[in-house]
Amino acid sequence: METNTTINFHFDLKDENENLLDTSRNSDQTISFLVGENQLKPKKLENKIDISKVGEIQNIYLTAKDAYGERDEKKIQIVPINEIKLEEENQIIERGQKVKLISIDKESAENLSTDITFVISEVMNGMVALDNNHPLAGLNLNYDIEIISVETEEIE
Repeated sequence: METNTTINFHFDLKDENENLLDTSRNSDQTISFLVGENQLKPKKLENKIDISKVGEIQNIYLTAKDAYGERDEKKIQIVPINEIKLEEENQIIERGQKVKLISIDKESAENLSTDITFVISEVMNGMVALDNNHPLAGLNLNYDIEIISVETEEIE
């Protein structure tokens, strides 16, 4: 007989300077994950949660390497600004904006959209820098995890 264990929790995510980056506490809904199924991101977080501490706040520190990785300069591309296609025609291209690249199939002349989202990190002289790093890459992170409940279900 095996068991499935579901953890329901709230979290606060802070950087090293204690700046709040994200929280689940603004919602009545908890975050849930099935233990051992790699549903939680970053993956190293699940291993550090002590599921026996229901109702207590656990502080979990993850280095950038263990969280979302170090920033990788190879994930930044410089492209001509005219290769950026925005959802709305009159939209202005600006720093911090999220975009998907659209390439044109030269044989069929069809637009081919990628599923990769980039963030415009810089706009300069008719060119843009597109960053494909995770927004939290390069940051050491502090999680305050409060387990609300642990649900165990026996399966055959």
